[in-house]
Amino acid sequence: MTKEDDIYVIEKMIIFAEDLGISHINFHDLFKAGVPMDTLTGNFAPTPEDWVLMYTEISKKITNNEFKIDVKLPQCFIEQTEFEQTQTYYRYYPRNLGEIVMF
Repeated sequence: MTKEDDIYVIEKMIIFAEDLGISHINFHDLFKAGVPMDTLTGNFAPTPEDWVLMYTEISKKITNNEFKIDVKLPQCFIEQTEFEQTQTYYRYYPRNLGEIVMF
């Protein structure tokens, strides 16, 4: 994940959206998964380690209401022990409930 002037570019995008008057921004993970949709991300693919560092910093700002807009940012990675303790939560997938459709 790229930083400019010690600020993650993803945070700059949030600030840009705020400045445009947007009320909500929803990010999706961009990890290569070996599927055709991978081509949409071009040469961009953060490492899991970089994603966790960025997520930790930005999610704290989201939790502390440091942004003027609603920000949705996927966690993507958790410790194995956390998964084992809360499998029901992490095995939830909206597609299985018919909540999303992807074309």
